[in-house]
Amino acid sequence: MELFHLRQTSEMYGYSIEWNSKESSVTLVYMGKMDGNMMKDDMMMKDDEMMEDNMMESGMKPAGETIKLWIGSKKIMVNGKQVNLNIAPIIDDGSTYVVETLITQYMKPAWAMK
Repeated sequence: MELFHLRQTSEMYGYSIEWNSKESSVTLVYMGKMDGNMMKDDMMMKDDEMMEDNMMESGMKPAGETIKLWIGSKKIMVNGKQVNLNIAPIIDDGSTYVVETLITQYMKPAWAMK
């Protein structure tokens, strides 16, 4: 199973990230915007394919959405509701890695899932 670097992915999809060493937990808060600097070129829209502002805004998640996860635990909290991942987040060489399910089901902005 492939794991993904949490900080890079979080920042790319517009989340702030906070580490709590006492709990070995990470809290992600959606800030309502994506970091276009971290997107791959093939993900960027061409000028002739640009969306109207209202189309983009209607597909975005509301700012303030939170995701909390614990290293070594399959349990995560998404906006206060507990869900379970099939593989627990891990730390390798000082970086947190997560299963793709966390990204595809809980992190991607709504417009990216269409």
